[in-house]
Amino acid sequence: IIIAGTDDNDVHRVCRRALGEIEDSEEIREEEGLVGLGELEEALSRAVADSSDLRVAAEAANQARDQAVTAAQSWEERAHAAVAETVHANGIGRGLIKVMAYWGEEAIVQMVPDKPLDVAVFAIPNGGELHLDDASAISACLSKWRKLHPETVAVEAKATGNYLSGYLARKEARDRGFDIGILLSTDGFLAEGATESVFLVRDGAVLTPPLGRILTGISRMSVLEMADAAGVPAREEVLRGEDLFTADEIFTAHSGVKVHPVGRFEDRQLPVPGPVTAKLLEVVENTLNFSDDRFRHFFQFL
Repeated sequence: IIIAGTDDNDVHRVCRRALGEIEDSEEIREEEGLVGLGELEEALSRAVADSSDLRVAAEAANQARDQAVTAAQSWEERAHAAVAETVHANGIGRGLIKVMAYWGEEAIVQMVPDKPLDVAVFAIPNGGELHLDDASAISACLSKWRKLHPETVAVEAKATGNYLSGYLARKEARDRGFDIGILLSTDGFLAEGATESVFLVRDGAVLTPPLGRILTGISRMSVLEMADAAGVPAREEVLRGEDLFTADEIFTAHSGVKVHPVGRFEDRQLPVPGPVTAKLLEVVENTLNFSDDRFRHFFQFL
């Protein structure tokens, strides 16, 4: 469902559609801060009653409502509202939200279109190839492919082009009989998987590569915060590929599974889950079941 364009008229029109019939809901109006919308509605009602040209009245109503919504809401507020509306419209329970920014036109020669980006929100239900919160052990290997160098593209961004090396790593892993491939950077430091952040456990401490060569992942950030709150030492550290062969435990983190234990790395068998990974899994489960108030700020209530 496309929910927003950055052209002014498109933003107004699509924002109105994403929010639904906001003029019929006082609760939404108060929560979103749509001050003065009631007075506008009265004026528009009079315009409809006094006008014999209903089309003109409808255009006036749309314009006034657009102005009220745009003035009262920031882009972030409209995006939050669009996510909520998309979830409700698709009727899903547990699932994933995908937010994509893109150019809605082709650019064959110029490459960079002059028009602003459009934004789309997708609500994807759990099931099929999507196995949310399935913490069954996975296998991993060290990929021959390398993570893109940070001076070539913005590797910390979740951009479509950045997935090529991840695709190659995942394909190589599957061809070799593993679930995922772990990439090193071009200078030999540990980076990440195709779509997952990588964590090692050494002497009871959780270690993960620092930012700069990897995606700035929300799941990665959440794991570090949960580990700290649970009393598990956790830090960013420059790591090398050989550290994977000596780690006490290995797990990954991504949107679908916040803590995903690795039971086999190359020809190494690892404890599944190890004691530290098990402790983090418990924190994740309690968080997702809303039984741990320390992490309620992770959620947007719809």
